[in-house]
Parts: sequence; C-alpha cells; structure tokens
Amino acid sequence: MVEIYEQWLKEIELDGLKLYYVPEALKTAELCHTACKQNGLSLEYVPKALKTPEVCLTACEYDGWALEFVPIELKTPEVCLTACKENGWALQWVPEALKTDELCQTACENNGSALEWVPENFKTDELCQTACEKHGWALQWVPEDIKTAKLCQIACNQNGNILQWVPEALKTAEFCQTVCENYGEALQWVPEALKTAELCQTACENNGLALSFIPEHLQNAELYQTACQNNGRALQLIPEDLRTSELCQIACKNDGKALAFVPEVLKTPEFYRTACKQNGWAIAWIPEAMKTAEMCQIACEQDGWALSFIPEALKTPELCKLACEQSGWALQWVPEDLKTKELCTIACKKDIGAFNWVPKALQESIKI
Repeated sequence: MVEIYEQWLKEIELDGLKLYYVPEALKTAELCHTACKQNGLSLEYVPKALKTPEVCLTACEYDGWALEFVPIELKTPEVCLTACKENGWALQWVPEALKTDELCQTACENNGSALEWVPENFKTDELCQTACEKHGWALQWVPEDIKTAKLCQIACNQNGNILQWVPEALKTAEFCQTVCENYGEALQWVPEALKTAELCQTACENNGLALSFIPEHLQNAELYQTACQNNGRALQLIPEDLRTSELCQIACKNDGKALAFVPEVLKTPEFYRTACKQNGWAIAWIPEAMKTAEMCQIACEQDGWALSFIPEALKTPELCKLACEQSGWALQWVPEDLKTKELCTIACKKDIGAFNWVPKALQESIKI
C-alpha cells in the first residue's frame, strides 16, 4: 500500500489533476495539498473533510477559479481576495456579503469582465473605467448613467463590436466613423440614420464583409469593388446580376475561394487560374471537365490539400509529389499504387501526421 501511495504522490507532483483518479482511501492531507499546489483546480477532487483553510488558500493562489470549489464556510476575505488577484472572474463565486470596494477593484484590475459580478452599488465611474480599460467588453455591464463618450471610446478602441452597448445618444457621426475605420463590421451597430456613403465606404475599406450591413440605396459599383478588394468573399453579398467579370476577377485575386460565388456564365479558364493561384482550394469549385493538368498543378503548388479535389485520372507521380512537398497531409489522397518509399518519406518529413497514411508494408522503412 505504501508503494502505491508513493507512486500516486509522484504522479500528483507532476499533474495535480490526476487526483481525480486517486482512490478515496489514498487521499491524504499531504496528497491533496501537493495536488492543489501543483494545480489549484485539483481542489474539486479533494474530499470535503480534507478541504482545510490552508489547502483552499493554496489552491486559490495557484488558480483563482478554484474558489468555485471552496466550501462556503471557508470562503474568508483572505481566500476571496487571493482568488480574485489571481483571476478576476473568481468574483462570481464570492458571497455577496464579502464583496467590498477593494475586492471588486482587485478583480476588475485583473480582468475587466469581472464587472459582471460587481454589485450595482459598487459600480463607480472609476471602477467602470478600470474594467473597460482592462477589457472593453465590460462596457455591457456598465450602468447606463455612467456610460460617457470617453468611456465608450476606451471600450470601442479595443473592439468595434462593443459599439452595440454604446447608448444611442452617444453614437455620433464622428464616433461611428472612428470605430468603423478600425472595425468595419461595427457598421451593423450604427443607427441607420448615420449610415452615409462615406461611412459605408470606410467600413468596407476595413472589412469587405461590412457590405452586408449597408442599406441597398447606398450600394453601388464603387462600393462593391472596395468590398471585394478587401475581402473576396464579399462577392456573395452582391446581387448576382451585378457581379461583373471585372468584379469577380478582383474577388478571386483576393480570395480564390470566392470562385464559389462567380456566376457560371462568367467562369473561364482564366478565372480558374487566378483563383487557384491565390488559393488551391478553389479547385473544388471548378467543374470536373474543366480540371486540366495545368490547373491541378497550380492548385497543388499553392496548397497540397487541393489534391483531395483532383480527379484520379490526373493524379500523376509528379503531381502527388508536388502536393506532399507542400503539405504532408496530402498523402491521404495519393492513390495506393503511387505511394512509394520516397513519397511517403517526403510527406512524413513535412508533417509527421502523414504517417497515418503510409502503407503498412512501408512503415518500417520510413526514416524521419
């Protein structure tokens, strides 16, 4: 029994969470303390009778989340403060009666999102600013009467999508312009009355997919071009009858996978080459009859995974080698009769995971 205990102790010293697997009869104060010192979350697997103030404090020093597993009677001001210093989110497991100004300040200084669990009467201007400076998303838990233009700017500078929690009265044209310059997708949170041609242009220059939030009467050929130059996938947001050859070419140069949104009538070998040069996966949207040896080579040079979309008849030893040199994982799509020792070695040197597709007869001969 002693030998077994010593073995578990060694295991726990390396990984405290292995306490989960230790038989209850072998869980001693020493073993549990060792586990919590190695990983605070091990406290979850400590028997209640062994959860002492010392063990709980040790666990929270390592990981504030451990406070979740501290018995209510052992949640002292010291333990709670220790936990919140390590991880502000621990504030959610602090009893309301123990939440003080100091504790909430400590939690928000560590993680602004802790503001979610701060009692309303403790949410001061200073605390809310601290939280938003640390984590802009905290703005959603700031009382409306405390939200100022300055505070909202601080938050939105971190992520434009936070604009959704800015009071309508503070969403000025200038404010929205500043946000959309850095986060085009924030256009979805801009009041319709403030969506001007200039603002929409700004948003699409930053993120072409912002096109989905632009009113139809403000959409035009220039805006479509801006959107597709920034993100080829914006092509899918343009009415099909307005997707011109020039526009589709721009989109495919930016993102080859935009080929999926090019009208069939406009698809030409030139389009296919442009798309595959940018992204080998584009070959997935090329009709089988149009997949030539040249096209397949272009695709595999760009991304070896493109081999998965190559017709079997076009998979030559040269093409398979090219694909595996680019990505070892391509070996899974190589016909069995083309898997040579040389090819498998190339693939495995590129990506060790490719060994899963090496024929058993060749596995012992592969030297990586």
